[in-house]
Amino acid sequence: MTHRRIAVFLTAMMVVGTIAGTAGVAWAQTDSTAGDLTATDQSAGAAQTTVVGECTTIDESGRYVLVGDIEDSSADTCIRIRASDVVLEGNGNTIDGRIRPTPDEAANRFFRPGGLQPRSGIGIAVGGDRPVSNVTVRDVTLTDWRWAAVAESVRRGGFAGVRTADSAFGITVLRSPGFEVTDSEAVRNAAFGVGLFGSGESRVADTNASENGVVGVYLGRGRNAVVSNVVARDNDVAGVLLDRTQGAAVRGGTTSGNRFGVYLFETSDSEVTGATAVGNGLAGIYALNGSGASVADSVATNNRLSGVLIQGTRNAEITTTNASRNRYGIYLFFAEESTVADSTSNDGVMGVFVRNSTDSAVVNNTVLDNSFDGVYLENSSDVRVEENRDGALTIESTGDDTIGREGGYWYNDTIDVNQSDGLTEAELRAYVYRSIARAEYLRQLEYEESLSLELVSQAELTRRNQAEPASSATAAEWQNQLWEATFVVGEDRNATQVMENESSRVAGFYNSFADKMVIVSDDDPLTASSTTLVHEFVHALQDQHFDLTEGIDSARTEDGSRARSGLVEGDARYVEERFEQLCGVVWDCVQVDSKEPPGGEVSDSRNFALRQMILAPYSDGPGYVAQLRQQGGWEAVNDQYDEIPNTTEQIIHPDRRNESPVALSFEDTARADWNQFDQSNLSFGGVNGTTRMGEVGIFTMFWYQGYEYGNEIIDVNEHLYPNGGSFDWFNYTSKPSEGWGNDVLVPYRKQVGNDTEYGYVWRTAWDTQTDARQFHRAYLDLLRGQGAEKVGPNTWVVESGPFADAFRVVRQGSNVTIVNAPTTADLADLRPGLPAPESTTDDGNETTAEAA
Repeated sequence: MTHRRIAVFLTAMMVVGTIAGTAGVAWAQTDSTAGDLTATDQSAGAAQTTVVGECTTIDESGRYVLVGDIEDSSADTCIRIRASDVVLEGNGNTIDGRIRPTPDEAANRFFRPGGLQPRSGIGIAVGGDRPVSNVTVRDVTLTDWRWAAVAESVRRGGFAGVRTADSAFGITVLRSPGFEVTDSEAVRNAAFGVGLFGSGESRVADTNASENGVVGVYLGRGRNAVVSNVVARDNDVAGVLLDRTQGAAVRGGTTSGNRFGVYLFETSDSEVTGATAVGNGLAGIYALNGSGASVADSVATNNRLSGVLIQGTRNAEITTTNASRNRYGIYLFFAEESTVADSTSNDGVMGVFVRNSTDSAVVNNTVLDNSFDGVYLENSSDVRVEENRDGALTIESTGDDTIGREGGYWYNDTIDVNQSDGLTEAELRAYVYRSIARAEYLRQLEYEESLSLELVSQAELTRRNQAEPASSATAAEWQNQLWEATFVVGEDRNATQVMENESSRVAGFYNSFADKMVIVSDDDPLTASSTTLVHEFVHALQDQHFDLTEGIDSARTEDGSRARSGLVEGDARYVEERFEQLCGVVWDCVQVDSKEPPGGEVSDSRNFALRQMILAPYSDGPGYVAQLRQQGGWEAVNDQYDEIPNTTEQIIHPDRRNESPVALSFEDTARADWNQFDQSNLSFGGVNGTTRMGEVGIFTMFWYQGYEYGNEIIDVNEHLYPNGGSFDWFNYTSKPSEGWGNDVLVPYRKQVGNDTEYGYVWRTAWDTQTDARQFHRAYLDLLRGQGAEKVGPNTWVVESGPFADAFRVVRQGSNVTIVNAPTTADLADLRPGLPAPESTTDDGNETTAEAA
C-alpha cells in the first residue's frame, strides 16, 4: 500500500450504506434438547431452540443453533438476522462462501470516499435497514465472503468466538453502539480483520486480528470505544487503528510486524495503556494530528523508526513507557504542550527526539546508551528538559572569561587524580575541566557553552554502532560502485560493511549536533586519555565559535567530506601535537595514550586503502593549519571556517587552498534502461546521485595496487614513510594524481529480470594535457595489473576476479572518461559515443575525439 493511498484513506474515509441482500432458502425446526439456555438466552426470550442447517433469514426472537457446516454457498447473504433478542450458536461450524477477494479490490473499497456498502456476498448479517437489539452470534467460522460478518444498527449486540478468514472484510460493525467483539479471530482478510464504524461505547477484546491486508482492528469515529488484549500481527498498515475517535482506549494487547503497531489518527483524548508494540516497520505507537493522546505503562521496542511517535499533536502524554532499542525511542515532531516523563528509552540512536515542537517537557526519563544523544532538541522552543538520566556528565561553562582557566582549574595546574582504580565523578570533573583549560590555552578560544561527556568501553561503542539502523540496500549498492570504481572493494564484498569495520575503532568523538562528547577506553576500569580529551575539546571549541553543523551539506561528496575534515581534524590534531610536546615535560599529565596513526590494532584483514583515505585529513590537515597560522596567526585559521576547503587537493597542497576545481559538466546520456541512483535513497551521501573522489581518492587507488596486488604504479614506501612536513603521517602526492582538476563519478544500475546489473561513468579533468596523459597511462597499467585484455579501441575486459567487467577508457585533451559495465555491449548503452577512433600516439590508446 502506498503512502499516498494511506493518506487518502486517513483523510477521506466515510462510512455509509445499509445491509441489503436476498436471503437463501431456509428450513427450521424446534428442538428442546438442543442445548441449555443461558441467562443471555433467556433475556432473548428463547423458550425453545431452533435448529439451522442452511442459509436462512431469522426474523423472530429466539435461540438458534447451526447444526452443520454450510459449504460453498452462493447466497447473497447466507444468514440474515432481522429480529431483536436473538442468539445464534454456530456450534463450531463453518459457513463458507465462494468469493475469492483480491487485496487491491478490497483495499479500493476500504479507501473509497463514499464509504463501505455491504450489500451482497455476506456470510452473517445482523440488522441493516431495520434496527435490532440484543443479538449475539457465537462460535462460528466464516470463510470466503466479501463481508464475513456484518452488524448494522444493532444495540447491545455482540460477536463472540466468531472466526473470519480469507474474506474481503472480516468483522464489520456499523453504527451499533455498545456492540462487542470478543474472543474472536479475524485473519488473512483482504482489507481489515475487525472494523467498527461510528459505534460508540463498543468493545473489541481478546481477539486475534492478524495478516490482514490493511489493518487488524479499525475503529472509525464513535466515542469511548475500547480495544483490549488484542493480538494484531503482520497487517499491512496498522495493527490497531483509531480514526477520528473520541475518548477511545487501547488496553493491553500485542502488535508486531505491522507498519504501525497502534495508530491514532486525529483522535481526541485517546489512551494507550499497557500495550506491547514490538518489531513494527515504522512506529510502535503513532499519534498523528490529534489532541490529548496518552501512552502509559506500555512497551514499544525494536521498531524500525520510533517506539512512540507523536506528530502534529497537542497535549500528548507519554509516561512510564519503555521505548528502548528503536532508532528514535520517543519522537515528538510538531508537537505542542506535550510531556514525556518517567519513561525508558535506551540503546537506540536518540532516546527522546524533540523536533519542531513547543511548550513541552521531557522530565525524569532514563535514556542510556543511545549512540547519538539521550535527549535531543532540534528547532524547538520552550521545552523543559530536567532530571533525565543519560549516563553522561554535563560539563557546564563556568563563566570564567579567562582563556586557560575553566571550572576553577588553570591549564598548568597539578590535580590529584589517579586512574588506576577508576575515576570518581569528582576526579573526572577535575580532569575534564583542566583539559578544557588546556584546549582553551593552546587554541586561544573560550569555552562558552555546555556539553555532555560520556566515558564508554570499546565493546559498548561497538554495540551501539550495531544498534544503529543499517544503510538502505540502495545506498549500499551505490557505495559498492564507488569503491569498485577505485579498485578498493571488489564485487565479492559489501563495501558498506568494509567501511563500517574500518571505522569501528576510535579513541573518542564529539557530536556537534548533540553537543556530546564520547571518550572510548579499552581499559578496565575505564580511563580517559589526556590527548584524546584535549583533541575532542578543540572540536567543542570549534563548534561553539564556528558551528560545525553549518555547511555540512556542501561536503557530501567523498572528496568534499575529507577536505572539510582536513580543516576540522587538522586544527584539533595541530593542537594535540603541541599538547603532547608539553605534556609530562612542562605540564603535569594524568595519562598520555596517543596512537600514531589512530585506528587501533593493525591486522592483515583490514582494508588499507580505506584506512589511508580515512587518515588523510589527520595526516595532512595539521600542516594545512600550521601554514595558515604561520601566515596569519589563529585569526587566519578562524577565518578559514568561513571558507572551508572543498577539495582534498587544497589540503594536501596548502599553497593551492584558494584554487577551485576546474569546470566539469556531466550529462546523463545512458539508454537501454540504465539509470542513475535516486538521491533521495542515499541519505547524506553524494549529490544528485553522483560523487567526487578527489586527489586523495585517486592517489589511494594507484597506491593500493602496489600495496595489495604487487602492481607498483607509484612507490609504496614513499607514501608510508614521507619526507614532508613535521606533521605529515603519510604522503598523498604522486605524478598520476597531481594536477587533478576535478572529477565526477556517476554510479548506474539496470534491472534485468530479477537481477540488477551495475556500472559507472567516471569523468576526470586535469590541469594540463600532460597531467591527463599521466593519469591515463597509470590507469591502463592498473587494468593490466588486474589481468585486463584489450578487446577493441579503448576497450578492455577483466575476465575474472572481484573486478571482472568491461572498461572503456578515453582521453580527450585534458579530460579522461572511464566507463564500466558488465559487458562491452553495455558500455555503448551506458555512455553512447565512446570510443572515437584511436590515434597513433605514444601509448596507442588515446583519441582526438570531441569531449565525451
